[in-house]
Amino acid sequence: MNTKGLLLSLTLVLWARAKLGSAEANAACKTPCSCVTRIGKIVNYHAARLKTAKQNYDTNIRDLLRLFLATLQADAAEKPKLLPVLASAGGALEACRTALAQEEADQPMISAAMSALAKTYTIYNSLIKKTSTLTLTADGSGHFKNTGIAGSVTHENATASCQEEGKEEENTKITDTNVQQEPDLPELAITGVTTLTCKKESSSPATCSSNTITNGGEIKAVIKHQTAAATQSTASWSSNTMTPGAILVTEVKLTGDNKTNVDAAMKKIKGSKVHLKCGTLLTSYSTVATNDEFKRLVLKALLGKQDNEKTSAESVAEYNKAIKEAYGEGGTDYEAKVWTKVKATQAEINKGDDAGNEPLETIDTLDKLTAAIARKINKDLTEAARPKAENKIESEREKGCTEETDKAKCNKKTGCKYNEKDSKCQEDPAQATATAPPTTNTNTTGNNSFVINKTPLLLAVFVSRIRLLRFIGKSFLPHFIKFIKYGILNGFDRLI
Repeated sequence: MNTKGLLLSLTLVLWARAKLGSAEANAACKTPCSCVTRIGKIVNYHAARLKTAKQNYDTNIRDLLRLFLATLQADAAEKPKLLPVLASAGGALEACRTALAQEEADQPMISAAMSALAKTYTIYNSLIKKTSTLTLTADGSGHFKNTGIAGSVTHENATASCQEEGKEEENTKITDTNVQQEPDLPELAITGVTTLTCKKESSSPATCSSNTITNGGEIKAVIKHQTAAATQSTASWSSNTMTPGAILVTEVKLTGDNKTNVDAAMKKIKGSKVHLKCGTLLTSYSTVATNDEFKRLVLKALLGKQDNEKTSAESVAEYNKAIKEAYGEGGTDYEAKVWTKVKATQAEINKGDDAGNEPLETIDTLDKLTAAIARKINKDLTEAARPKAENKIESEREKGCTEETDKAKCNKKTGCKYNEKDSKCQEDPAQATATAPPTTNTNTTGNNSFVINKTPLLLAVFVSRIRLLRFIGKSFLPHFIKFIKYGILNGFDRLI
């Protein structure tokens, strides 16, 4: 990638970060119904975040096994670029595992707190949707008897369930970029309003304040709950129109510990790092590039500094050059140079009665991946245990040296030399190897020097002795047999 391309990429990254950082916070929910909807969105966000973290962790586990097997099978040129990635993989997985464990531990508490407050809001919603009316009607004597008691309950909605009014929550979203700014869920205390009216008779609106109740007169109580505040008043009780009547106000607050628990739950949601620790995959260069073990192994494996334990190179230019050659400029070719090759690596797996090879990308279960690793290691062990071809001449030479204990005889033996320090006869490293032409020694007896090739000489002596034995056998043996026969027939004493 050229400089212009790098600058453009950097500009886009910075622009994207600025946009993410400037994510607008949601407004606080205002009604019981909208707050129930908001809780549902918070719970769904948290569940989705946890699910994604688990999926990423599982994906990284499988990719780690693929990477390990590919590293085992890689040649000497490919291994060094895989080792830094392998070294850093554990750190990325451990960070995710720790965050994931904490998130899973918090999940029951968060779920219970959100559910309890949502139920409270649902009760509030049910109350504000109801209007209850109680009417007491006098009989002909002006008395309020049980036959004159009547009551009714009406709902603004067909049911008392939470049915959101308007679309104020429709566009509300909870995301990684705005969850930190999410406002607290409100306490939402509601107000109970009871309105009392009275008229002296059915045909007259005159109040009961200064009139005697007669036939058909009534006292009515209307009970409602609302989120808005209300003012208590009895001033209109004496009015003939009885509007609005006497108003009695009661505050209803049912949240109790539910609000406190939800505040604690929201603190955990906002403080969680699971979406950061588990948000990236091993196939992304950013996941491994900042890891200390990655840096150490770049210096060891790619730059040959085997004794290094530092996380920074003495030469930044040298480090960047190694990164560029292995993974592309700034890691831009990391996926292609590492993971494309890793996933294309062929691995042996069981296929019923036979074994067969498949690319690692298509092997997606843990049992098959670990079995493939075991098969590779087993194959390597089998190969290592297979007897190697032995250099027979070299072996015999070594054996001939070690069996000799006399110093003078050792030094006279071909290919041997007496070790003064260890007081033993051993192979002379200065002599030619077994595959070289036969060793020649120079005899410098007196002033005359001549070269004797010992191998042909010994062979000639051996052959001459064989010929001598054959000659003796042919010449002497028949006469010896005749001598024995004569002695047996005539007695050996006659020969003496």
